[in-house]
Amino acid sequence: MELQTHLAGGVRAFAHRMFQSMPRADQRRWAEIYLSGLVNAAGRKSISKIAELAGGGSAVQSLQQFVNQSPWDWQPVREALALYLAERLPVRAWLLGYAVIHKRGDHSVGVERRFVRDAGRLVNCQLGLSLQLDVGETAVPVNWRLLLSRRWTEDAERRRRTRIPEHEGGICEREHMLGMLDELITLRVPTAPVVFDATDVPNAHRLLDDLTDRGLGYVIGVKGDERILAEPHLRAVMPTRQADQRVGRRALSPSEILRGWRDHPSSHRVWPGLPGHGAGRVQVRAASARLVDTERRPGSPVRLVAERPLGSTAPTRYWITNLVDRPVPELFDLITRKDRADANAARDPYGLHDFEGRSYQGWHHHMTMVSVAHAYALLTGANTDDADYLSSENATS
Repeated sequence: MELQTHLAGGVRAFAHRMFQSMPRADQRRWAEIYLSGLVNAAGRKSISKIAELAGGGSAVQSLQQFVNQSPWDWQPVREALALYLAERLPVRAWLLGYAVIHKRGDHSVGVERRFVRDAGRLVNCQLGLSLQLDVGETAVPVNWRLLLSRRWTEDAERRRRTRIPEHEGGICEREHMLGMLDELITLRVPTAPVVFDATDVPNAHRLLDDLTDRGLGYVIGVKGDERILAEPHLRAVMPTRQADQRVGRRALSPSEILRGWRDHPSSHRVWPGLPGHGAGRVQVRAASARLVDTERRPGSPVRLVAERPLGSTAPTRYWITNLVDRPVPELFDLITRKDRADANAARDPYGLHDFEGRSYQGWHHHMTMVSVAHAYALLTGANTDDADYLSSENATS
């Protein structure tokens, strides 16, 4: 299939919208070609395969240069994408999640062996953080962070070889997440509940405080044994050595709050589950609670939502939300949207797992292009006339 055929229609128009911030005409041209390749190339989205669609020859070298060396700024492209989507589609949720990108060898930026909970084993991979806008039936990633351990940030040779910038280092996952959220807030993208499974994040209560500081609603997954809650009518503090032990003992974990699960069958709800999250159907129970007091503020009212697969003796996931007036079905719908986005990312068809370069800049360039490809596919897949619509938009801009 000839690449120029695609560029003559919706891809070219959409690329014109997304890549206006690139200062050079050749950058914008190769961005169009790369985008069309991510959308249209079959199978693995390798640079060689994209180059074949562009006629082969010198295209391989030019595409490699565009992704790995060209000094275009990815942030304006991501901002243009987020605003474009928010102006045209209802934003239902802001979804934070991980992207596990399997790798061979250890030369690409950020690669190391990590324990991946969903895989249940050690995996040689890059680990990215994504912020996705849920816009109805699907979610589109609009921002990215690459998680780098001290093995990368404190090794001068690794930093030099993969061109890790000076400002990158010593930033924890929570700070990366908040940075992405703050960028959306600054853009004035319509706010929506933040949904994230923080089971693997230390000190989840700090994230809850941070989201509250920003006036954001949230549905956050937490460990079942993390003592960050109190009964609705009681006050409690984080159980530390400095805390009054009599008061500190009132701090409860989600599993303790819901210890009487079987005693309250009227509070159960049953919904279909998603593959990988329960055997098809799960029971969902909600209970009122209060966050423990912290140094920053008194504990606020929250709801605790727990999921238990049918036939299981205990909940498998716990979620805390400050959306205390939302019906349980709406809360579970937000959780389901997060699960669906995670499942889609694992089998992403637009090149999420196909970055072939080694540099920090190249990784961010590639992930930005993957985001644009997602958005284009969403818009054209939802409406068969969207290619013409995008072309007409381009003509009037």
